[in-house]
Amino acid sequence: MKEFLTIGELADIFDMDVQLLRHYDAKGLLVPQVRNSENKRRFYHFDQVYPLATIRYLRRLDYSLAQIKEFLHSNGLRDNLQMLSEQAEQMRRQSDELNAMIQIIQQKVEFIEREQAVSQRFQLTVIGGRKAGQRDLAVAGILKGFDCLFT
Repeated sequence: MKEFLTIGELADIFDMDVQLLRHYDAKGLLVPQVRNSENKRRFYHFDQVYPLATIRYLRRLDYSLAQIKEFLHSNGLRDNLQMLSEQAEQMRRQSDELNAMIQIIQQKVEFIEREQAVSQRFQLTVIGGRKAGQRDLAVAGILKGFDCLFT
């Protein structure tokens, strides 16, 4: 097994662009262990695969680069557990908000489907004594309940 990996080899392991590794280097997240002074080539120790895996995982959890840097350079497990707990809580809140929006959308879809069915029956059936404008006002009143989708 190789002790050092070039930037390209490390990028290939994670199926990522070398530019992202350069960015992580510039931000101090993953600094290569060896840098050739003549040609500036970066060489990563094989053990740097683990912090890179952590960086990639935390990015999937929507951590900012600043949060990842803090996580990687924290002084202990307790700090990391606290950060993960806080992130989990934030993601729960986002999930709740998304679920509420999904429920509103589903209600709107159901309403539109019901209205289409009513509209089709309305077109096929002659309703005596009713003005067309009354139905439009009733539909407008129902739609008012969906104002939250447009604000």
